[in-house]
Amino acid sequence: MDREAANELGRQAAERPESVDFDAAAAALSAGDPAVRIELTGAFSTVASSDPDRVGQYLDALSPCLADDHPEVRTNATHTFGAVAKSDPAGVGHYLDALVPVLEDVTPAVRRNVTFAFGEVSKTDAPRVTPYVEALSPCLSDSNDSVRTNVAFIFRRVAASAPAAVAGQLGTLAAQLTDTNATVRRNLTLAFAGVAEADPARVEPHLDDIEPLLSDTNERIRAAAAAVFRAVERSNDGPTGTRIYRPEMEAAETPEEPGVE
Repeated sequence: MDREAANELGRQAAERPESVDFDAAAAALSAGDPAVRIELTGAFSTVASSDPDRVGQYLDALSPCLADDHPEVRTNATHTFGAVAKSDPAGVGHYLDALVPVLEDVTPAVRRNVTFAFGEVSKTDAPRVTPYVEALSPCLSDSNDSVRTNVAFIFRRVAASAPAAVAGQLGTLAAQLTDTNATVRRNLTLAFAGVAEADPARVEPHLDDIEPLLSDTNERIRAAAAAVFRAVERSNDGPTGTRIYRPEMEAAETPEEPGVE
C-alpha cells in the first residue's frame, strides 16, 4: 500500500469508519514506508476509540508495531490495545507478554497507553495481571503522571485479590507514598490496606511511611491510612504495635469506607 492509499484509509477512519478495509490495512502494517505505518496504525487507533470491537480481531497484526522504530506507530498501536481493553479486557489479556517491553518505552504516551491497558485488564481479571507486578513496579516512579496513576490503580486491584504478590513490592510502594498526585497516594495506600488485611506483618515495617498519610489533605487517603493501622492493630490483639499512632488514627477515621475510585 502506498502513501496515497494509506492516507485515504486514514480519512475513511475519521469520516466513514464503517467503510474501512481493515483486512487490507492489517496486511500493509509491515510496509517499509514509516508514513504508511503511521497512517494505518492511526486508522486502527481512531476507530478503536469509538468501535473497539471492530478492531479487536487485528491485535495479532498490530503486535509487531509495538516495537516499531517510530514513536507515532507505537503510540497508535498501544492506544488501540488500550481502547480494546476497555471493551474486551480478556482479549487484551492474552497480549500482556507483548506489552511488557513497551513499559520502558521512551515516549510517555506509549507508556501511558500500555499501563492503561494493564489497568483495564486488572479491573475484571486482576489475577491475570498479578505475574506482571514486578515489571510494573518501576512505573510507579515514572515522570508521567498518568503512568503513575494507572500503575498505582493496578497495584490496588492486585492487592485486593493477590496480596502476596504485592507484599514483595511494598518497599517500592512506600517510596511513592509522597507522590504529588492524590490519586496515586490513595491507590497505593489502599494497596497497603489490601496487604494488611491478609498479612499485616508484612506491612508493619512500613507504618512510619504510612503515618504521614493519617493527616493527608485528602480525606479518603486519611481513611485508607487509618484502615492500614487498624488491620495491623487487630493482628497484634491490641494496639501494641500502633499505639504511638492512636491520636492520628482517631483523627483520620471517618464514617465512610475509603472510596473505590
